[in-house]
Amino acid sequence: MTISIVFPGQGSQFPGMGKNLFYQHQTARTIFEEASDSLQLNLKEYCFGKHTDQLMQTKYTQLAVFVVSYATFRILQENLDLHPRILLGHSLGELTALVSANTFSFTDGLEIVRTRGELMQEASIGDYKMAAIIGLDSSDVQAYCENISRKDNIVEISNYNSRDQTVISGHEDAVKQVVRQIQKTGGKVIYLNVTSPFHSSIMSEPATLFGEYIKRFRIKKPEIDVLSNVTGDIHEDILIHEMLSRQIVQPVDWVACMNFLHQQNITDIIEVGPGTSLSNILKNHLPNAQVYSIGELTELEQIKRQLTQIYPHYRFLKKCISIAVSTQNKGLQNSESQKMIVHHYKELVEMYEKLRKDVILNGEMQQILFHFTEILRLKFISNEDWQERHKQLAIIAENDRFLVNILINLNEEIMNSIYSKN
Repeated sequence: MTISIVFPGQGSQFPGMGKNLFYQHQTARTIFEEASDSLQLNLKEYCFGKHTDQLMQTKYTQLAVFVVSYATFRILQENLDLHPRILLGHSLGELTALVSANTFSFTDGLEIVRTRGELMQEASIGDYKMAAIIGLDSSDVQAYCENISRKDNIVEISNYNSRDQTVISGHEDAVKQVVRQIQKTGGKVIYLNVTSPFHSSIMSEPATLFGEYIKRFRIKKPEIDVLSNVTGDIHEDILIHEMLSRQIVQPVDWVACMNFLHQQNITDIIEVGPGTSLSNILKNHLPNAQVYSIGELTELEQIKRQLTQIYPHYRFLKKCISIAVSTQNKGLQNSESQKMIVHHYKELVEMYEKLRKDVILNGEMQQILFHFTEILRLKFISNEDWQERHKQLAIIAENDRFLVNILINLNEEIMNSIYSKN
């Protein structure tokens, strides 16, 4: 199991988001209170109180989504001992990912998000539009935009969301011209509920101002790898300031980010924050990955049940493979013995791949034990070496009755093999 956590951006918000988390988790209340004190703004009122009518304003939206997403992430980490390999977020969500990776402090993140939202809202005064183009290749969408766009009437691609969903952004007239042309060919178009030219060259001024502003904040090397929306690759800490500025004016390349997850063999993806829009895209783009979303307590409890069942079994098998590889071969060095070791190792790895998504059953575990025991028997593991490796496995198994019983049987098998050689 290799885990990635993704964070949503603007557009995922809804009145009432974070309410259950706030009233049922002290961590959420602490984060909301810290944010409200730091900003001198009662965010609770904007998320699920009397000011929810203002939640659609960018300067409030971005802060609210950021705080709810970060609070959800913290609660997830408290409830599950997860070790995600990669964090990423869509647009605003990239900042949530960076704060979650301790690149910025939470309070610095609040100031950065507030300024970003204010600058982007100020630049959105005018007649602007965004629209999602469904079922058309992005290169075709690009051609339509280039045909229509002019210096004073801009339309550009702002989001590469999936293979068949591309978002365009710009002046309302130019966007509508592109939409009409696409609709004439039978293309499907959905206008977004925003009146802003996000991730287009119209945002050049706020991008420049934001780039200067963000330089005042100290950036630490992310403790977990974070992907850039601009490059679809892992952030280099020395370029984070620049990339966050460029992200405002350049398209979000979510397709490149998802392709990176595929290349890294990410098996489990958790969307953390309000809404499920990213989960739906991820499921279509990465059908072999298990995708979860957490925005409410019920979803958290469901994922907790699933992952706490799978995770110890995964770690146990991963450790078995590590032991099988690292144990010195003191046995027969003939080709037949080597061939058998390779055979049993391949069987172990196949079981490991299967366990990426499923709780392992007793019969399957017995197969694992057989192949694992055979490797150690063929390598003539010593009693001293086995006792050290047994301790490593016991640490993983200690809170899982199923694994404890398995380890008892495994120990008996290995000790019998050791004694038979003596």
